[in-house]
Amino acid sequence: MGEICQNAMNREETNLFGGRAAAVLGGVLLVGFAALSLLSAVDRHDRGNLEKLESPSAAGDAVVYHLPENPAEGEPAPPAVTRDGVAFYPHRVSKHSDGVMMKAGTDDSGKIPLYRRLRRDVLKEELYIKIAPGRFLELRNN
Repeated sequence: MGEICQNAMNREETNLFGGRAAAVLGGVLLVGFAALSLLSAVDRHDRGNLEKLESPSAAGDAVVYHLPENPAEGEPAPPAVTRDGVAFYPHRVSKHSDGVMMKAGTDDSGKIPLYRRLRRDVLKEELYIKIAPGRFLELRNN
């Protein structure tokens, strides 16, 4: 009979220990999830600074300049952009990979990005405007 009582007491201690361990583990997990939620909420406010990607090339840039549909015959083309007070006129359309066209600033309005072509690790002097993916309008200051 003494053995039966001793076995019953051991079972109660084991069950009690298991219950305490489960309660502690549950509390630790609850506190961990709360801390993770708090850190995520704080991080969300700084997401704009963390996820800012900048590329020196034209890859992924939006097209902001569109060629005029039907220019009048015999009339000079209006300047496409002005930069530092100098007017730049459309010269010709050329095909280049977006990856070789490097940003060279913007026009005077600050809305139209201008590009220079990278060839053999040297930036060329000609300015371009992106008119479609892989297509650029070369500009001249006639």
